[in-house]
Amino acid sequence: MPMVLVGLSAIDAQTPAGSFSGRVFNLSGSIVADVLVDATEQATGRHYEAHTDTTGRYRFPLLPVGRYRLSASASGLRSAPVMVSLSVGQRWQVDILLHLDAEVTKIHVSDATPLLDPENVSLGLVISRATISDIPVNEREFLQMSLLSVGVTPAAPGSELSRQNNSGLHVNGAREASNNFLLDGIDNNDLYINRLVVSPPLDSVREFRLYASGYRAEYGRSGGAQINVVSRSGNNQLHGSIYEYLRNDAFDARNFFDNTDQPTPVFQRNQFGAFLGGPISRRKTFFFTGYEGTRVVDAMTKTARVPDSASREGDFSNLTTPVIDPFTQQPFHNNRIPAERIDPIARELVTRWPISNRSDAVQNFISAPRGELSIDQFYGRVDHYFNESNTFYSRYNLSDDKGFNPFNYGNTNIPGFGSLVFNRAQNFAVSGTHFFSPLMVSELRLGFNRLRREVLQENIGKDIAGELGMTGIFGDRLFSGFPAINVNGFDNLSDDTALPIVRDDQTFHLVGNVTHVLGEHTLKWGGEHRYFTNEGIQAFFGRGQLNFLGSFTQNSIGDLLLGFPTFTIRTVIDNPFRQRALSWNGFVQDDWRISNRLNLSFGLRYEWNRPIIDAEDRFTTFDVNSRQLIRAGTDGLSRSGVRSDSNNFAPRLAISWNPRANNDLVLRVGWGVFYDTTILEANSGLYFNPPFFDLRLFFPSQNNLLTLSDPFPSGFGFTPPATVFTMEPGFRTGYMQQGNVSVAKTLSDNTVLRASYVVSKGTKLLRQRDLNQAMPGEGPSSSRQPIPAFANIITFESAASSTYHSGQFSLERRFAQGLSFSFGYTIGKSIDDVSAFLATDGDPSFPQNSHNLRAERGLSTFDQRSRLVATGSYLSPLGRHWLTKDWRLDLITACQTGTPLTPQLGFDNSNTGNTGAIAGADRPNLIGYPKVESPTSEHFFSREAFAIPAPFTFGNAGRNILTGPGFASVDVSLGRIFHLGTTARLHLRIEAFNIFNRTNFDLPGRIIDQPDFGVIASARSARQTQLSLRLEF
Repeated sequence: MPMVLVGLSAIDAQTPAGSFSGRVFNLSGSIVADVLVDATEQATGRHYEAHTDTTGRYRFPLLPVGRYRLSASASGLRSAPVMVSLSVGQRWQVDILLHLDAEVTKIHVSDATPLLDPENVSLGLVISRATISDIPVNEREFLQMSLLSVGVTPAAPGSELSRQNNSGLHVNGAREASNNFLLDGIDNNDLYINRLVVSPPLDSVREFRLYASGYRAEYGRSGGAQINVVSRSGNNQLHGSIYEYLRNDAFDARNFFDNTDQPTPVFQRNQFGAFLGGPISRRKTFFFTGYEGTRVVDAMTKTARVPDSASREGDFSNLTTPVIDPFTQQPFHNNRIPAERIDPIARELVTRWPISNRSDAVQNFISAPRGELSIDQFYGRVDHYFNESNTFYSRYNLSDDKGFNPFNYGNTNIPGFGSLVFNRAQNFAVSGTHFFSPLMVSELRLGFNRLRREVLQENIGKDIAGELGMTGIFGDRLFSGFPAINVNGFDNLSDDTALPIVRDDQTFHLVGNVTHVLGEHTLKWGGEHRYFTNEGIQAFFGRGQLNFLGSFTQNSIGDLLLGFPTFTIRTVIDNPFRQRALSWNGFVQDDWRISNRLNLSFGLRYEWNRPIIDAEDRFTTFDVNSRQLIRAGTDGLSRSGVRSDSNNFAPRLAISWNPRANNDLVLRVGWGVFYDTTILEANSGLYFNPPFFDLRLFFPSQNNLLTLSDPFPSGFGFTPPATVFTMEPGFRTGYMQQGNVSVAKTLSDNTVLRASYVVSKGTKLLRQRDLNQAMPGEGPSSSRQPIPAFANIITFESAASSTYHSGQFSLERRFAQGLSFSFGYTIGKSIDDVSAFLATDGDPSFPQNSHNLRAERGLSTFDQRSRLVATGSYLSPLGRHWLTKDWRLDLITACQTGTPLTPQLGFDNSNTGNTGAIAGADRPNLIGYPKVESPTSEHFFSREAFAIPAPFTFGNAGRNILTGPGFASVDVSLGRIFHLGTTARLHLRIEAFNIFNRTNFDLPGRIIDQPDFGVIASARSARQTQLSLRLEF
């Protein structure tokens, strides 16, 4: 059985193939020239042949992944056949010993798959088909298995990619958007945010690779990891599977925040499918196809703050703060607003808040509304072997998912304001391989991926404003729904103000390369081309926003009941997206075998990424020199607004040395430069500049108050100085420098120990800041802004940086005598001045003071100082009693320290425009030690450690100086295999995720002037149990 995990294995190759090489000896130890070496792939029966040269060396420079029978023969001599498993990118050295013909029949076939590969120079993760099938993977998504590798950490809580196809992970200090996803070597990225497009069903995956550090020059596009999935193909035997995986809340534990007097919130998950593969024409043409469906109903528990019953009726008699009548400037009698003064629309609005059901004074409401998800996936692949020199395959993946998220993340924890999500993802590949000779091979691949994504507000199609009697809101159905009612101190009544989002993205990808063996040099050169298009639209404040801050009554609910907003916002949107991007990349690579023990790998890659343009030149950008907005493609401005970056050369260099003749010890040193393609989400900010995006503000005047019935009165609103977005004219492609020093030592025939020191440095990374931020001071901030004709000038620039240092250790035992295991431990530290383009739950990803970016230097939002992962598998022997044989036990353990978060103020104390929306947010002063001796969910940080700074000043608290809760979980699977005849097997299995039911808390509140500062309102899943039935044949 293949290995479970290669924690720091040396692997490389974008091509879904590997290679063999080695030398042939006779019994006296002498090399033998001109020996025929045969490699037969066992599943398809395909033969590959090579001859040894004058040094006794044979080479198979490019072979499809699979299990091979390797043998050699010469005049009167033959080798005993050996079995070798070959995975993507592996470069095995397998020496062969020749015997006399008569002696070979006495020698049994043995497995000769090496543990170490001295010729490979990169670090990463190897997951085999057997591992994919056996270990308990939560939600059965291949990408989750990447977290078994050292140097890999989960996405920061609340990050953008963590909520989109579970695409977020960080590898060796790189950002979550810095990973390159490939499916059979074809682009599988959505360049808009760099998320994974198709997450293929596990039963369609043969294996996958995560290339973490020091990979060769054929890889590029992203500065972080390269993640290549190899799809399954058919063979000479008809084979397949039928399965069902079932979860139900009846088997689950209760979440920490679930009401104990209520039933466990609903959770049902069904995953089912069928796959079939086999020959169309034996040894010539093969197929593999299948379907997988997933249905999920998941009740999510959240706490919120809602008005109590008395305040809904205008009764504030329990408060010591007086509620002021804005017309008399005197407190209302007994702190009660008379019923006849309550606005009828407000009376209806307060009913949209649920009734409090929790005694907690801060989070007095708890709910567990149902979310839903339906996924349908289809897969098909055909392989054809024309002749010994030409092979071909074609593959297609389709994934349709429809979901409902019951909460408006980041805005309100009240149900009724969720989102409807629709994704249709496709990936297609066609590939041909031509052997000019056994030592020269060419490949050509063509493919595309497409993503149709819609995220719509829950109340789309409903004219809520009209039903309530509110006027002045446009009736476009796409922007219909619940307007934003923001009441200070309480969870909002609001559909997501950033919805709807509609995007149609597609990427076309062409790849070609040639591999040529010349003596001790293996040369590879080639290139690739990508063309990306995005058609879409996104709204901001499309339904309007009404803000109640307590400006009239000194109480935000009081203002609402009287129907007097502090201010309102409405936008007019005419900004359809039509983004275009393309890139050309080329590389050359030389792997030089200097001696049998020393290998040098040198490569050079070049990447040119054309600046992003709009197909109709509807970008508008801010010109710093003229201090005005200019439309792209006019007045000498390029169509993109930035200059082309044409000097992106990326050298790669690595050395590996195996000082011992038995190859049981390998030392490696590697360094390289890896460029990072910029996501289009930054560039899309140019669509939100005038004249295609217009934001209007409405404030009350001395003679006219804003009202709920007319929140956007005609003729009273005004267009404030525009907040505009611009790309730095000299924007450059960011890059990572990666370096590693590693040692690997075999401890036995099946066990290997690895240790590495891994570093990375990010340069010219994407960040945003406000060029026009005012300096702290009294009075209107506009009077202190450098360019008073504009509000915020949000600049996207390539000026951020990062550093990462880590020690990475792993111990792995390959499956033998029924047992396999692996342990991986990472101790590291990641530092930067911004960790993502958009905000996460722990950090706004925007500077407090845009004129002092050095103050933003701190721990990365995804930093985890320590992380331990372990896997284990045990299979009971076949020959024992029928009650005890064929049982299988598998487990995964993960333990990690918490991630950082930034303390923040909920208001603009500095008076610099730090409203915490698209601009920055003020931070408090740190005056003590924030860590408490015994943290609880109600008191995780010390509030006394922070203070609000003096008015018109910034806080001295640094970015990411707090650390959230850690995480620990053990997932276990127990199953039995029933053999049905000679080829069929029935698997019965029960799996428990977080079997010990440890409470893994989410991040606490971090706004120090809010009641929930240091309070944790939610936790990750409690123990969940899954039952499965699986038939394989």
